[in-house]
Amino acid sequence: MNFIHLISALTGLSPTTDTTMKKKTTSTRLSQKLIQDVRCVKSEVIFGSPRNRCKGTGICKVLTLSAGQQPTRTLTYVTLEKNGKLRFDFVKDSMSADLIDFHFHNHLFMVTDDFYFPKPMLKALGVEELSIQPGFYQVAESGQFLSIYFS
Repeated sequence: MNFIHLISALTGLSPTTDTTMKKKTTSTRLSQKLIQDVRCVKSEVIFGSPRNRCKGTGICKVLTLSAGQQPTRTLTYVTLEKNGKLRFDFVKDSMSADLIDFHFHNHLFMVTDDFYFPKPMLKALGVEELSIQPGFYQVAESGQFLSIYFS
């Protein structure tokens, strides 16, 4: 099955193959029909298995972003240092410029609500409890990271 017949099967339009001109017209008409039928949704994908609490491989969740809404996830390294200080190293390349500007404007990061780490994260960090309190936190920029120390 060639491309035109595959598109025809997907769209319900029948291709005309009499002349080269008709082929081009049909191909253009099919392409226009596909473009009209396509819906593209800006989304965030959480990898993993839904049956395994988003661990492993596959697609665990797909979250829709409304028009103008920016992705709200980023790759971050979380470190609990020996002195007890908690550091987040946000990978700049994993965020859009708009996301960086919104969350790290003027090298400040604002937390409006208490954040309590989930049990798997506490276990990974080797502690029983850990939280981040509301406030403004200084952001340090170094190479590929935006870093925050939470006290």
